[in-house]
Amino acid sequence: MTSDIVSVVEVGTTRTVLAAGCAADEGVRLLAFAEQETTGMRKGRVAEPDYVARAVRTVREEAEAQLGGRLVDAAIVCSLGDVSCDPVEAEVPVAGADGRVDADDVRRVREALAASVSAEPGRFRLGGTMSLYYTLDGGSEEILEPVDMSASRLGMRGMAVSTDQLAWDRLVDAVGAGGLDVNFEVFSGFAAAAGALSRQKMEDGVLCICLGGGTTAWSAWHRRHPIAAGALPVGGDHVTNDLLSAFRPGSVMLAGRLKTECGRADVEAVDPAARVAMPQDSGGPGRTVSARAVAQVVSARMDETLRLVRADLEARGVLPWLGGGVVLAGGGAKMPGVSSLVSRVFGAPCSVAALRTGVEAIDRDGPLNATIWGALCKAVRHQRVQAAREADGGVRGFFRKIFSREGDAS
Repeated sequence: MTSDIVSVVEVGTTRTVLAAGCAADEGVRLLAFAEQETTGMRKGRVAEPDYVARAVRTVREEAEAQLGGRLVDAAIVCSLGDVSCDPVEAEVPVAGADGRVDADDVRRVREALAASVSAEPGRFRLGGTMSLYYTLDGGSEEILEPVDMSASRLGMRGMAVSTDQLAWDRLVDAVGAGGLDVNFEVFSGFAAAAGALSRQKMEDGVLCICLGGGTTAWSAWHRRHPIAAGALPVGGDHVTNDLLSAFRPGSVMLAGRLKTECGRADVEAVDPAARVAMPQDSGGPGRTVSARAVAQVVSARMDETLRLVRADLEARGVLPWLGGGVVLAGGGAKMPGVSSLVSRVFGAPCSVAALRTGVEAIDRDGPLNATIWGALCKAVRHQRVQAAREADGGVRGFFRKIFSREGDAS
């Protein structure tokens, strides 16, 4: 298989999906797309590795059939429910005699930022340290391109994203058992944002929430970079379990059908006198339940989850920066009335992700596919950056070693 092809796999609580593509003039070209129901995941964690590996193997083989070649590795979307994002910063003196920032200063501050994050026992750092923007002389102005600017000190702000080491290892092992080595990782909260948000919304300030089956991931953006992010081990499965306890339909599967067929998140929009038929496995008279009671159970769980996200944002002091409102992704974004509930919780306008990639298989279910599409875009971009760095190191590094004594010592 050509090295130009990039693949991404997302192992969610309810489905496993793989997308493969390559760089194109217009951005990313989709070459393969495969999905399979997931079993063996609980709250975003691997509970039964063999079942998870089987789902990964299925989507890999289907994608290989579409591509006509073998896939050996993939970027992986981290949808675990224990993700923390912490701000980090570093600063170095500007070394040039003329007091202007040069490429070497940039290299040193990026290295200092990476070194500023110490290893935390039991945690795996996703994607290293994310560099966001530069600062000059301790100022608050966000600088994107500092080279040739005058300063005595060059600073950099970033973000360190981590998750539970054991949970991550189990996920990587299961994906490996399905035939794919992991070559890159993407946090689902960032992937959903990459797929669902416009550059203008990221500039204005926006919150992207990915409502998954076992987890809820989110990321807040301002001036085109993330300012906060996180994940909770709560999702649509918890709504299903609440309905199972409240109405006892007979099985988790029937409770899930009650949620998808009759559930709403906006209680006040439901007629108090309305009743809905309880889903059942076989024929018979069945029974009905109050439509508003169903909505109350759905709304209560979703409201609790959303308020946990809001509390985290309030603690970080970033709510005032989210002038662009909220954008929803994930399967939970398709719940009727959820936009109204989100608007009420956050006091901001809310919309549901809509993709316009030009690929019908992706665009027909924008909320559900925003994460995998965003992850594919990020993986392709990562491949481009890596290729550029290798080319830069190959040519510039060669001449540096010839003409500089520092190069001779390296």
